[in-house]
Formats: sequence, structure tokens, C-alpha cells
Amino acid sequence: MKYLLKIYSIHWLKTIWINFLILPFSIAYKFPIIIYKNVIICEIRRGGIVFCSPIKVGLLQIGRHGVGTIDLKKSRTMLEISGTLMVMGKASIGSGSKISIATNAVLTLGDDFLMTGRSSIICQKAISFGEHCLLSWDILIMDTDFHEILNQEDEIINLPKPIHIGTHVWIGCRTTILKGVDIADNTIIAACSTISCNVSKSNVIYGDNGRILKEGVRWFR
Repeated sequence: MKYLLKIYSIHWLKTIWINFLILPFSIAYKFPIIIYKNVIICEIRRGGIVFCSPIKVGLLQIGRHGVGTIDLKKSRTMLEISGTLMVMGKASIGSGSKISIATNAVLTLGDDFLMTGRSSIICQKAISFGEHCLLSWDILIMDTDFHEILNQEDEIINLPKPIHIGTHVWIGCRTTILKGVDIADNTIIAACSTISCNVSKSNVIYGDNGRILKEGVRWFR
């Protein structure tokens, strides 16, 4: 029954269209991209999604249901890829999520990436995730302030800065991660945290502003 529901939820026409629109035929016919229902593609350029692992069916799944509290009939997943999405292995972007990648920007998803749902990644320069990262719901990750701030010499003082999130990182719900942040491997970001500074110690639970809540921890999906 679970398998049948998954098959029913796939938007087959959009899946066929997106694979052959942006990928070379030698890759597209293997259908590495699966599009589920209620996915809105605002913009996507040919070659905008690059796979850096052996190609197989469903490597990148977009709009797949991941959180039981999401209303699938009303929740829409949105894609805007003017830059490049690098997919290093299996990746799932849950229902209600928003992905925006600006021209010349690069978003990299490590192998076994799971974004459960209703979260947003806004990439104007570069955002990267290591392997085995888990994102809960209502998360905002952005490497830009959008609006320029000038000093007295009319110099821009808030240019976009890359974000790097290490391997095996769990980001709790309703967390915000801002530009220039580097998050160490094997860490947990507590729910409702705002991270605007580097967090460099592994096996730690971090709270608001990178405050250490607990050390010597491990987590399992």
C-alpha cells in the first residue's frame, strides 16, 4: 500500500518533461529526477542540475511527502534554478519546500540528503551540504541579506557569503542559518535556533547564536 501511494503521488508527465528538458538524453532516459505532485517549477535552465554519482532512477526526488503534519493538497514545492544544483548522491526535497538558486550560484547536496518539508534554501553565491544531512521543517537557509547596506564611502558591506554545512548534520525545525556560516561535522542544531556564526566543534548540540547546549553527543536517523 505504501509503495502504491508513492507511485500515485508522482507527477509522471512533469517527471518526463523535466528530465529530458535539462539533462542529456544519455542521462535523462534513466529518470534520475522524480517530480511529485504540487511541484511548481518557476525557472530551470538546461544543465542546471548536475549529478556527480552513478545515475539511477529517483536519485533526486522533489516534492516527496516527508512530514505528517503537512497538508499535501495545499502545500506546494517551488523550484527556481538559474544557477547550478550539484547532486552528489541520493537526495530528497520534501513537500512545501522552496529552492532558489541565482545565476552563477551553486547549491551542493551531499549523498543521503533529506529535507523533510516546508523549508527554504536561498542561494545567491554558494551553499553546500556534506553527506547524511537531515533538515527538519520550517527551516530557512540563505547566504544573502538580499538588500545592500552601504557604509559612508558607499561601499557594500553585506555581500553574499558562502555557507558550508558538514557531514552528518541534523538541523532542527524552525532554524535560521545565515550567510557566511560554517557548521562542523556530526553536529545537531537545536530547534528554533538562529545561527549567524561558525560552529566548529563536532559532536555538539548548538542553540541560538552558536551557544553550546551539550557536548559529546551522537545522533541517528
